[in-house]
Amino acid sequence: MKHKMSKLLSVLLCCVMLLTLLPVTAAAATADDWTPGYSKSKEATNLDENYESRVTLSLPSAEKQLETDVVFVLDESSCSDPVKAAVAKMLETLYKQVASRNAVIKIGAVQFRGEVTVLPLTKLTEDTKETVTTFMSNRPGIGGSNMSAGLLAGEKMLDNDQSVENNRKYLILVSDGITYIWDDESTDAQENYGVNYSNSDTPNKPMLAGPDGWDVKYGRKYVPVDWSEMLTQISALLAETVKEKASIYDRNADISDKPYVAYAEKDNYASTVDIALYKSYEAYTRIASKFNAYAVMAGEERDVETFPFGPSFMNYLAGGKTVSFDDIQNDILYLVDAGSYVEDYMGYVEGDYNFDFVNEAKALTMTVGGVTLETKKISDNFYGFGEKTDNGYPYELTYYPANDGTEHFVWTMNVPVSNLAHVQLTYTVKLKNPKTAADTYGQYDRYGSAGFDGLYTNNSAALYPKTTGSNVVGEADPFPQPTVSYTVATPTPRPSTSKPSTSKPISSPKTFDAGIALYGAMALLSLTGGAWVVNKKRSDK
Repeated sequence: MKHKMSKLLSVLLCCVMLLTLLPVTAAAATADDWTPGYSKSKEATNLDENYESRVTLSLPSAEKQLETDVVFVLDESSCSDPVKAAVAKMLETLYKQVASRNAVIKIGAVQFRGEVTVLPLTKLTEDTKETVTTFMSNRPGIGGSNMSAGLLAGEKMLDNDQSVENNRKYLILVSDGITYIWDDESTDAQENYGVNYSNSDTPNKPMLAGPDGWDVKYGRKYVPVDWSEMLTQISALLAETVKEKASIYDRNADISDKPYVAYAEKDNYASTVDIALYKSYEAYTRIASKFNAYAVMAGEERDVETFPFGPSFMNYLAGGKTVSFDDIQNDILYLVDAGSYVEDYMGYVEGDYNFDFVNEAKALTMTVGGVTLETKKISDNFYGFGEKTDNGYPYELTYYPANDGTEHFVWTMNVPVSNLAHVQLTYTVKLKNPKTAADTYGQYDRYGSAGFDGLYTNNSAALYPKTTGSNVVGEADPFPQPTVSYTVATPTPRPSTSKPSTSKPISSPKTFDAGIALYGAMALLSLTGGAWVVNKKRSDK
């Protein structure tokens, strides 16, 4: 337990505590908290007979379904009319975005008091968009404030939906931070534990666990300067306090025989508020490490003024950031904001292979939600996609030719990229000077997930994201690297070009007879001529 706590606290030491309390504060876990990067993918076809490959960049990933989970964890005391109105407006906007798209948003809610009530994840439709705000109006029957139980219920709801990727899950905690009982997360059932206490007026008489336990231990309206240090101090006392002083919280029970922290020993134990805050912090930190998590401060002005530790704690969970429900809504709707871009370098290894970008309008295709945008070649190396406005084309591509491995293009988004529709750019690369020796070169990996070494269509490609409301472009978030292959076959031997012999074999009967006759005639002539010559010479004598 101590090892786990030291690890968690080391992460939070970098957070700065803001002393100014704001009316509504929130913060989302960054993408790096729960995923290697933004949802995106890269796909390549294998080389064709022309040594060309079609490469597709997709935001969000083409492999992922466009489904999103949104769970509200609501403090009953914070469900004021302004909060209900803000939630209703947010859900209406989300519904309008999914109504015309092939996307799904599921909404769930948890409301906590001394009892936790749950609205299961439900697809957002025309009929269900007001379900959450109606649920917020139904107050849990048991009194108290168990934030940790509400967070555990929300976490369980998101964990159980295995059909949705974690980076498309959102938990929104809405509370004034004034909590004083907690749940034992080691069991499935909800339990309300608290620490009873006594004050200076009645030092030996127990009082039921409540928010005043904070004031008794630390003084009226005390607010920690450093919550990280405060949580470290609480952790040192937590185990012993729970073991010796904790009991089930019940407003209607007789607590005279229950354990409690006497006023004289208050410095030796954690207060009931200490433990409730610590348990809530643990749950929220774990949730934020898996999903998009937001801590929104909202509550009754009277309670906030009486117990300022609550808003201060919510501000700490939020990392000191101020975000409205509109901001959270935009995080759900948009993957990256206008001004984001992709930088993509063509595949190149000196002396081995070289892929060229095919710099033609007909080789480029851009789609948004499956609808193809018009591609316009503005100049030799500059393209626009879609209808031009005062801010330029919605999407633009600038090509930078080179022969030394620096050939690349920049794909710029001048509009936000939706989380609810795939934005895809498809282009063509061509392998220059392929090998001629018989062999198979490279290995085909369509999505770049196998980790093959070589014949990369692109040496590198990265998204440079700009988040909603930010003027700063984030660090490079790399795409995977698909690989391709081709085969040069072994040459087939050519057939002989010489003409076959026309002479007949000597075994032919006709050929044999003619040979005999010719041979005999020649022999006879030779013999006869020889005799004539001899006779002539003799007569001359």
